[in-house]
Amino acid sequence: MKNLSPVGISTPFCGPHRKVRTDEAVQERSSAPKGLVGAASLAVLTGVSMAPQVAQAANVGKHMAKVSPELTDMFTSSTTQVGDYTLRFRPADLDITPKLSHMKPGLRVKGEFLDAELAKSVSLEGGWTRTQGLRGRVHGDINTFGDTNASVNLEGFRRWEGDIKPGLHGKFEVSGGAYQDLVHNSTAVGMQFYQEVKGGDFTFHDQPLSWHLEGRQNISQRVRGSVAEPSRQFHYEFLVGVRRDYPMKIFGRPAVVSTVLGPSFHGNQDKSFEVSPKLKVRVNL
Repeated sequence: MKNLSPVGISTPFCGPHRKVRTDEAVQERSSAPKGLVGAASLAVLTGVSMAPQVAQAANVGKHMAKVSPELTDMFTSSTTQVGDYTLRFRPADLDITPKLSHMKPGLRVKGEFLDAELAKSVSLEGGWTRTQGLRGRVHGDINTFGDTNASVNLEGFRRWEGDIKPGLHGKFEVSGGAYQDLVHNSTAVGMQFYQEVKGGDFTFHDQPLSWHLEGRQNISQRVRGSVAEPSRQFHYEFLVGVRRDYPMKIFGRPAVVSTVLGPSFHGNQDKSFEVSPKLKVRVNL
């Protein structure tokens, strides 16, 4: 299920935020200046080289769809009307972020899978829409530096979408429910908030770009299971950056791969405030 939050840079509620081990935190603080410069360099270099790589990914997807046609059905979004309600299914929404730890590059992949949503939409003044209902999803978080998390999320949510002004689209969401941690066999309840504003299209070096603001906040309380971290956790993140969308077909189906490059402001129960450069690659099937 998705979080009950307002805004969309990635992410679906990802379950409780994991605590960094003390020895790792000390090492990261001691190498902070080098890590920040390295992360910025990695983000810029990856962003510059992203366009040709995305084009190659589209060709790979076409080839795989021809070789294995059954994959096309597995990665198909669908919408079904059930009375006044709409049942939506989305196979995957992935966020891929390059990471740098102790001067070693890596990746963090966060995703929502098998996202099913039963909701009712109502038109509001000014062209806005309010959608509310229930949803369920599987959330995964894989980090090449060692952290791996997976959870089943069941939530109620309310979402508002519309144009803040011509050319500037907004999405705000609040959600809450239960989150079953499949790795640590624990259960938590909590709330999530999400905000997304995008638009203001412009061109730079013949590349169609736009502005992107995304915010995520969540708070959770563990109610079952024992994990070596605080039972109550919170996390927030705001990403402000430049966005480039690449419409394409993956496994023979329409998809959009988006890259967002900019500063990230974030914090949690262990670190109240941090700023770091971030390159986010979002794959929406």
